[in-house]
Amino acid sequence: MMREVGMATITFAGILISILTASLVITSEIETLTAILLLSKPVRRSEFIIGKFLGIFTAIILAFVFLSLVFIIGYWLKEGLPVIQQGMKEGKYLKPENSVYKDTWGFIKSDVLILLKGIYGCLLQVGVISSFATLFSIYFSLVLSGIGCFVILILGNISDYITLSLNVQGSFITKALGFIGSSFLPHFSILNTSSLVTTNTNISPTYLILTSLYTLVYVAFILYVTIAIFQKREIK
Repeated sequence: MMREVGMATITFAGILISILTASLVITSEIETLTAILLLSKPVRRSEFIIGKFLGIFTAIILAFVFLSLVFIIGYWLKEGLPVIQQGMKEGKYLKPENSVYKDTWGFIKSDVLILLKGIYGCLLQVGVISSFATLFSIYFSLVLSGIGCFVILILGNISDYITLSLNVQGSFITKALGFIGSSFLPHFSILNTSSLVTTNTNISPTYLILTSLYTLVYVAFILYVTIAIFQKREIK
């Protein structure tokens, strides 16, 4: 439960940061016409959007690093340290074949590495949400952007179930809706590795690479749509 709650907290914090930052650096600049001054210089609108997204994602990465350190330290104090303290009481480390460093390194390899893989999956999810936050911030306020992002988060987590239920209905229309939903909605069930972490399931490097490629392609698609919409957005 501690693993699940910790990763869920980090993910939720990352989503809030992406929404707030997108509203600050995009919506506020458009509303205050600061964007006009920037776009009057030799800066393309596509560069404006990509630069803003990279700035938002950089802030998220820094927040993830800090929150992950706090989480891992807390997890070590709760799960790793008591085992070592118990070993000291039992005189385990009086034997030459045992050492505190060996057990600590074993804990890092067995538990901390799994946690880092799970946190990376959370980062990929927040990266997708950040692209939607960038998209929504072009036209909508902070509140509406936040609502839109959380709707995408919910739909992305149940997109597989929606697609499966529509395909089961059997009609052409429902199957078409299922295909459209499967094509355009993000599949957070693929990126969400928290369930694998809580059950100590091995997460292979190949799985991480494939999910990273999926996230990269999906974010690139959302940013492409964002740029296409922003090209027609009149700022005045």
